[in-house]
Amino acid sequence: MVEPFDGSQDPHAHLQAFQTQMYISGAGDKMSCKLFPGTLRDVAMQWMATLATRTIRTFNDLTSAFASQFVANKAKQLEVADLFDIRQAKEESLKSYLARFNNATVRVNDPYQKFFIKAFQKGLRASPFSDSLALKRPNSMDEIRARTKKHIEVEEDQAERVAEERIQTKKNEGRIIAQKADVSKRSEAAYKNKHFTPLNEKRAQILREICHTNGKILGNNQTEWCDFHRTTGHSTEACWTLKTQIERLIQEGRLSQYVGTCRQSKWKEERQDRRRSRSRQNNTVPHKGVISTIAGGAHKNPLKIDQPRKEVQAVLIGANVIPLGKRTPRLTITFTNEDCRREETGCDEPMVISVVVKQYKIERVLIDQGSSANILYWTTAQKLGVRSLTRCEGVLYGFIGEHVPIRGTVEIETTFGDRNGTRTIPVVYTVVDIEASYNIIMGLLALNKLEAVVSTHHLCMKFPTGRAIATVWADITTTRRCYEYSLRIELAAKEAEVNVLDIDLDPRYFSEEKRPHPVGDLKEVQIGLSANQKMNIGTMLGEKEES
Repeated sequence: MVEPFDGSQDPHAHLQAFQTQMYISGAGDKMSCKLFPGTLRDVAMQWMATLATRTIRTFNDLTSAFASQFVANKAKQLEVADLFDIRQAKEESLKSYLARFNNATVRVNDPYQKFFIKAFQKGLRASPFSDSLALKRPNSMDEIRARTKKHIEVEEDQAERVAEERIQTKKNEGRIIAQKADVSKRSEAAYKNKHFTPLNEKRAQILREICHTNGKILGNNQTEWCDFHRTTGHSTEACWTLKTQIERLIQEGRLSQYVGTCRQSKWKEERQDRRRSRSRQNNTVPHKGVISTIAGGAHKNPLKIDQPRKEVQAVLIGANVIPLGKRTPRLTITFTNEDCRREETGCDEPMVISVVVKQYKIERVLIDQGSSANILYWTTAQKLGVRSLTRCEGVLYGFIGEHVPIRGTVEIETTFGDRNGTRTIPVVYTVVDIEASYNIIMGLLALNKLEAVVSTHHLCMKFPTGRAIATVWADITTTRRCYEYSLRIELAAKEAEVNVLDIDLDPRYFSEEKRPHPVGDLKEVQIGLSANQKMNIGTMLGEKEES
């Protein structure tokens, strides 16, 4: 049975297959001409229909016209040099490589087998079979095929063993996982039966007071968060590791102030159980976090932690070596020479960038790592449409030597970055009304919330955006415009101040001891026509000075 020819196959291969069938059946030229159109399809059949009448007299004429029409589909005849390009792949078996090489040799007309042997050996991957061919050189391809038979059997046997070992390994891993789950269930049951000292405060609150945790929520699932392990999976109150450590500290007498009565603790646990059951039934929206208030107590410097509290922290940190959940790895921020875009002019430019606030691109934003506040100037705030401000009493120091009053504060979502990576965070701005060359000054508060690292040498800033690091470069042109504008700002002229000395200079109101005394002797001279118009002058004066 000859496969139909649709115009995309090799015409010579199709003719060989058809002529072989005709030779077997003993058909002549006339019968071949009649049966050949039955093996054509699609384009080939359309070509057959376009042949002019009486142009085909013999079957040879038909084969010549057929081969000429579809000559573009003729398979390329390989040369001996093409065999040297055939290589055994890394994971390819010897059986597959031998089959590919044999198929290629069929398409080579050169009958000289010596080149076939060289090409086959060169394409072989390093293996015991290639070593055997190097030790005992084959004389023909038939000898190579005979010698590969045993090696192919060994390879197939090894492949079967590896597959069986992989299946057994997966079974063992599944058995180990099941055993760990069983041990975990038994451990949990044992923990539930363990008795803990009743407390008068929640464990999460105790953890915050003795370790200064801020309750920052991390992870995707915010419904069950553990402040002790800093991960999701269970709540802080249900954390068995925290319960065990608190119990240990209580037994050592370090947390006696948190010990409560059994009745009080039982009432709190029942109330928490009722809340958890109602939460499961109502399926409420997860909240962002818990805001707790610590009542009473004097304010202490967080840097001065007493020795008992340090010991408690050491115990808790030591117990928190292996977290229950997977910690989110922090990305590493580095700077290379490729990040440097500063011009070699010897000038130290400040870091001035642009941000997006309320869908407006704000240029002339100064990155000031020495500023403790984020400054938004009133003229810029008005252009952004900011009308209502949160009242804030106080002044800012350091603006051209003056005390600048604060108009208020406002929190606005601010976007940092460009198309390569952006991050939006809420920034609390301190609004001031003063003329300046910048629109915004970003201080430490915003930079820390952004987790940004600034390199003044490279004039760029980097910060994490999920699983990537975004880079923002300073705008040198804008930086220089800001500097030129700052030189044109005229300072308001200060009003002249009069230095008033509230001193009574009338000597009659001073005692004799406090009055000023002349240096040298005095003499009395006439200064007017009247007899009483006289004054005392020094005797050291000359005649000119006296006159």
